[in-house]
Amino acid sequence: MMTNRTMLAAVQRVAAIARPFQRPALAVAAASRKMTLASASTISLSNSSSIAKDSATASTTKISPDIQARLDMDKKTMQSVIAESTAKGENAWEQMWQEGATPWDKGTASPALVKLINEDRIPEGRVLVPGCGGGYDLVALASPTRFAVGVDISPTAVAKVRETLSKHQVPGNQAAVIAADFFTFTESDLPAHATTSADGTATPQFDAIFDYTFKCALPPAWRPRWAARMAELVRPGGTLVTLMYPLGDHLDGPPFAVTPDGYRELLCDAFDEIEVSDCESFPARVGREKLGVWKRKA
Repeated sequence: MMTNRTMLAAVQRVAAIARPFQRPALAVAAASRKMTLASASTISLSNSSSIAKDSATASTTKISPDIQARLDMDKKTMQSVIAESTAKGENAWEQMWQEGATPWDKGTASPALVKLINEDRIPEGRVLVPGCGGGYDLVALASPTRFAVGVDISPTAVAKVRETLSKHQVPGNQAAVIAADFFTFTESDLPAHATTSADGTATPQFDAIFDYTFKCALPPAWRPRWAARMAELVRPGGTLVTLMYPLGDHLDGPPFAVTPDGYRELLCDAFDEIEVSDCESFPARVGREKLGVWKRKA
């Protein structure tokens, strides 16, 4: 049974992890969270044929030239590391974490996610965060009634997440991170206390998944795989939350441009659309992203 003390601790963690973006700041907005596929180092830097349709109806809000210049610089830095890692056959996302080239790491939970949590719109049970970055969203999600699981392909990122969970004193029965491939991980990859199937080879199912800057990190040709995997991982009646970033029509990446209609086309067979709307954002991303909430069909 949940005690007042454990509930208070969860509430305090959400408040603490949300506090940094409540202070005025022009954060350097950037790009994509990690792709959790073993061949992550083979990301295409341009895929116009696959992305053009998804970007056709995008609308964005203009940002200052200074912020745009920093965004462009961050993108070029990531693309340079990706190109070098690909040539060496290395994991590009691991290389970026090792070099500290992680402009997506904001040091705090996503404003839109914190709002959803405060409004009690995130289901209880098991919640997955693919490409979980520094683990701040896991801290916000963790509670006595919700077990948050992060998955990342980068060992350095996984170590960072564990530091974050420890720093915020998140109990091990409320959150964990695994180093695994999003597209292939199974129940056996999860902590023993968090498994729900005796069959270790079974595909896990989650009550909710939170995707922020994960889909946009994948080559556009992989988007049908992303949608199929989401349909596998979200239980019938479960919730998929997508923060759609970056809205736009650029052809290079990561981050590759996305549109609400692109999400609708990918998810319509397995999910019902509950909401697509404007949302709270980091300062430099205001007007460049939308919130999507989807319910897994029975």
